[in-house]
Amino acid sequence: MDEKEELLKKDLRDINEKEFKYFYEFVKEKTCNFTYLNKSLFDENPQYLLIIRFVLGLSQFELSKKLGTTNKQWVRHFEARRQGFKQSKLFEPCMFFINQCFKNKEIVSYDKSLYLWKKGKAARAQFF
Repeated sequence: MDEKEELLKKDLRDINEKEFKYFYEFVKEKTCNFTYLNKSLFDENPQYLLIIRFVLGLSQFELSKKLGTTNKQWVRHFEARRQGFKQSKLFEPCMFFINQCFKNKEIVSYDKSLYLWKKGKAARAQFF
């Protein structure tokens, strides 16, 4: 297995800054410069939601609220690959919401995404 294949199998909650940049660019390319999210991206790896959430500038709780629930567990489980996302009632609304944000250009800069990722990583390290 080459380095790229190895990286693509990595748990995105444990990536470093260089790897975050790689996945940011990877998701940017797969979504046509953050203009359209196809279901196949989540089929490939549901953890890409984590990158997209930072691109949208949202915390797990904020994304949950946008999806009409105050239970951030769904987002947390999805990002940890524990959620059967295809069977979830929130999957379609999540896809719709993300595509609406992309359509309306409601995304933050790379620097802001990186800042939010670092903040989230520090909070996770403190919690665990």
